[in-house]
Amino acid sequence: MIRLIGLLVRTGSWDRAFLGAILARLAETLVSLVPYGVLMIIIAAALGAPSGMPGLFASPLEGQGPLWLTGVLVAAYGGRWALVRLATDLGQRAGYTMTARLRLAVAEHLMTLPGAFFQGKDSGRLTHVFMSDVTQIEQFPGLILPRLVSLVGLSLAAVVAALWADWRLGLVLGATIALGIGGLAVGERFQEKATAARAEAMATLNSRTLEFLSGIHVIRSFGLGARRSLRLGEAIEGARKTSKALTARYVVAAILVPLIVAVGCAMVISLAILFLSLGWMDPFGFLFFVFVCLRLTDPIRDLVDFSSILQQMVGSAGRLLDLLATPVEAEGTSPAPSDRTVRFEEVGFAHGGEAPILDGLSFVLAPGTITALVGGTGAGKTTALRLLSRHWTPTKGRVTVGGVDLSSLSRHAFSNLVGIVSQTVVLFSLSARDNIRLVRPQATDAEVERAARAARCDGFIKAMPQGYDTLLVNAGATLSGGERQRLALARLFLRDCPILLFDEATSALDVENEHLVQEAMSELVRGRTVLVVAHRLWTIKGADQILVLDQGRIIERGDHDALIAAEGFYHQSWVALEQAPGWCGRDAKAPA
Repeated sequence: MIRLIGLLVRTGSWDRAFLGAILARLAETLVSLVPYGVLMIIIAAALGAPSGMPGLFASPLEGQGPLWLTGVLVAAYGGRWALVRLATDLGQRAGYTMTARLRLAVAEHLMTLPGAFFQGKDSGRLTHVFMSDVTQIEQFPGLILPRLVSLVGLSLAAVVAALWADWRLGLVLGATIALGIGGLAVGERFQEKATAARAEAMATLNSRTLEFLSGIHVIRSFGLGARRSLRLGEAIEGARKTSKALTARYVVAAILVPLIVAVGCAMVISLAILFLSLGWMDPFGFLFFVFVCLRLTDPIRDLVDFSSILQQMVGSAGRLLDLLATPVEAEGTSPAPSDRTVRFEEVGFAHGGEAPILDGLSFVLAPGTITALVGGTGAGKTTALRLLSRHWTPTKGRVTVGGVDLSSLSRHAFSNLVGIVSQTVVLFSLSARDNIRLVRPQATDAEVERAARAARCDGFIKAMPQGYDTLLVNAGATLSGGERQRLALARLFLRDCPILLFDEATSALDVENEHLVQEAMSELVRGRTVLVVAHRLWTIKGADQILVLDQGRIIERGDHDALIAAEGFYHQSWVALEQAPGWCGRDAKAPA
């Protein structure tokens, strides 16, 4: 409960709608007692017992008494209906406001987390927290909390009124409610592990479902069914079993608590009958205890129902608060330096306690030059590039631009300074124009189209049904790899960053698309500081500086001709390339 309140405070959801929902629900609870009071007055009058009520209600069955009672009942039922509608409307508004603010808060927080946070993170589980867990608590501020406040208030009022009417029966009634709440607490503890297990199973199911949908073409090509593909069937079965187990444990509280309350109320009524027969209680007092016991039945049932829902909400709130408590990336304050020289100064990097991926890496990227990183798998090429893109932070040494540590730059300064194109291009379900303009929202249509022409994607965009306004359905899934890469390059043309990073940008392209992308890259890199990671050696032949990495260290450096003359690793790789079947002596060069 405290965690749910914490989310309300964090999202600023203590607004008028939320407080209004609570007040309306409390008022509805009070109004719901009026018919019971009227019925008590009528029965007491029929039995000839004094009701103790003033005015017309002293003789409710005479004169205008029935008319007044009818008016009170109509007003009570009408008022209760209006208050329920008001509480529901305000509660839903409060719930929607909270979830909207919470999703925005989570999204903004994710944007501030270091890139290493997402390394190895299951996107399906993050999606489950972002969507399912937020949806799970949507009804808390508008429905659950106001009803809980109402139920607790009603129970306390009943006990206080009972103690005032007859302290002996009041103590029995209070003990009954206390035992019922104790049974509810036992039931919640009994459900706790089952609730956590179900939440874990649902997160796994969400992850496996995303995996299944993203790989459905591969699954179909191998003739696999849903039960056997990507462990989806196992996840579905796990969700079913944990849901069944949770339901079984919920039944214990659903039976135990109402049983405790029913036995306690039966004792109260039995004692009330005894006191009435002994003359220790008048008929009006007897009716009061009968109606109090009857009125407590529904709230106790609701409390049991809400306890199970509340426990799931608490679990969701815990996961959301844990995510929001994840330490953010240190925010620098330095502006972008005018000097574009990039330096790696004795840089080392390792994941946790693992062996170092980079060790003592030092080199300089001079402004307006192209530097290429080559080496075998696991040599540390992509790691070095990710350090320069601030995806990770060096564990030793530092990376600087113009003498300023990258970690000291503000996010805005860094995003204007460094642009990256990787092998995997992320597009969004927006128009082609807006996909390019994403990196500079204030750009004009003319500037977007100029960037597209420079990136060699103007032609295929205009060939689309609505040209630049064509919606890229399913995040551009129908586009080829080369077309996606050229859209990514158009973003960089529009962003106009002085430092560019290319992570094997052409490794998965056919010859025609590779040629177009290379043309666009050659135009893009002019006058900029460039770092390229490539496996295709012919694409970086014209680089100003080639660094050969092995086990996180530089073992060779120089331009193409110098490294060929050195007859080291680079020379051996180039000879192997020339001797490869189908080699035609490519003349491709590094972008220049």
